[in-house]
Amino acid sequence: MYRWMAVAITSAALVVSGCSTTKPTVPTPAASKPSTAVASPSPANSSETAAASEPLDANACVEITQANVDLATATDADAAHKAGDAFEKYDLPASVKDAVEHFVGTGGAQFDDPDYDKYNNAIEGWIKQVCPL
Repeated sequence: MYRWMAVAITSAALVVSGCSTTKPTVPTPAASKPSTAVASPSPANSSETAAASEPLDANACVEITQANVDLATATDADAAHKAGDAFEKYDLPASVKDAVEHFVGTGGAQFDDPDYDKYNNAIEGWIKQVCPL
């Protein structure tokens, strides 16, 4: 049941993001990333810039979102490892890398895992940054 719910939510997110033609936040992370000295006065902006990566194209967003769904729905170590491998080609912040490694190590997302929310939120937050709606 959770697998289908995750697939339905992911599909809806992809459809919505594919229909969006205005992305005002796309230039902001790329423009503020090289000039960290300029971004330093704003604590929220500088921490967001440090954690943000370059925006991904539509195909990469589909791939990384599918990898996230596969990681969340993995039922064994091999499936979790395969899903985790898809993340490796992207420039992941340390918190996201730790989250992926955690879920690969647990053989997929375990909903009774006390660290599930922390790691899931790290991955979801990064995907929202690099694949804005």
